Amino acid sequence: MPNQFISTSSRDAHVVDWLNELFYDASMRGVSDIHFEDMADDTRIRYRINGKLFTETSISRVISVDAQNKIRSRSSMPLSDVRKPLDGRFSLTYADLAIDVRVSINPVIYGTSLVCRILDQRNVSRTLDDIEMEVEVRRWLNILLAEPHGLFI
Repeated sequence: MPNQFISTSSRDAHVVDWLNELFYDASMRGVSDIHFEDMADDTRIRYRINGKLFTETSISRVISVDAQNKIRSRSSMPLSDVRKPLDGRFSLTYADLAIDVRVSINPVIYGTSLVCRILDQRNVSRTLDDIEMEVEVRRWLNILLAEPHGLFI
């Protein structure tokens, strides 16, 4: 499979370029999720950064359909299942960045809600000490992690 979204015709080249740039830019900005939310007249693109959702832009429904079909195709999801929830995944590789993307699609009143969870491979080598947190939170986390059984969420 190719490392990025690919164009299959001259009609979708601008959408492919936009998607490749969107995912790269989002990853470099520390975005954890990209939300594509179909509205009555357009599709709202929102980023989750540090747990908060921010509206990034809006795109036309025509571009949105093409973009969502590219994401579905890349995630090996059927393009025809538009009225049931779907989950999938794909990877993208850029010159200086590799990301895994988890995709969740749910039907909504105006179309679909598509959420892409970005998992930046640069974070794989991070340790618990690399994560900024309060001293008391770190102390309790270490106590919980030392337990032989249980689940930490």
